[in-house]
Amino acid sequence: MAGTFPFVFAYQIVAAFFVAALLLTASAFLNILEPSSPAMTQNALAIVISLAGALLSFGAMLITSLAGFCEGWRTGWEYGKGRPFPEVLYETPMAKILSRFRRKARPVAKRSSGSTGCS
Repeated sequence: MAGTFPFVFAYQIVAAFFVAALLLTASAFLNILEPSSPAMTQNALAIVISLAGALLSFGAMLITSLAGFCEGWRTGWEYGKGRPFPEVLYETPMAKILSRFRRKARPVAKRSSGSTGCS
């Protein structure tokens, strides 16, 4: 059970950027709709946007927390069965996705770095 914490925390860090962007966007729309920023609004669109932003933020954090918990639980069980930790860690779904991104990013980085003498 304690093995799930690092995964939940890592997933929440990744989701925090999405949630921050979502809340900033909702705040920008609210400032456009009601620039005077009254204490209580009666604008239905402003109310809907603020509620939708809050619910989407909560849902994103909930889903990523559950995904991190499930991945941490699976990793803990595999490690508990006696498999080597690096092998278990590199078989997680997130590690597979990240390795695909790294493979795609390497050729671009090599092309843009020019000739440095290193290989």
